[in-house]
Amino acid sequence: MTQEQTKKLDHQQIMDQAYKKWTDKSWDLSDFINVLDRVEREAVVLGKLNQQVENGGFMQWIDNGYCDAHYYIIQFLLKTVSTRYEKVLKALDLADQAYKNKHSDKILDRLDDEFYHLEPLEQMNEYLQSIQ
Repeated sequence: MTQEQTKKLDHQQIMDQAYKKWTDKSWDLSDFINVLDRVEREAVVLGKLNQQVENGGFMQWIDNGYCDAHYYIIQFLLKTVSTRYEKVLKALDLADQAYKNKHSDKILDRLDDEFYHLEPLEQMNEYLQSIQ
């Protein structure tokens, strides 16, 4: 995907385009994420974080394998996303805390509540537009 094509796509459209690249059925989440360009990779990581947590909490994000497959990218994003995108950074920080406390239902429940009140999706879209 060229940068020019990407600029016209919103968050979900970038994710849809990225998932079309998952052509090898033997790939796991880590294999898939490694074939994506930067914008696609970040859209998938942020999108899946939002979708999984909104649907079933951090436990769903962990149980479905996104926690481990996306952790190194979350660490990268925590260091590179501008402080202008405060909600994105907070969502990533909550994901980092969930990863570190994935065996504590009590902590995960608290993190779920924080994430639900955060509503980061709009700012995730703004961030993705800024890197295209």
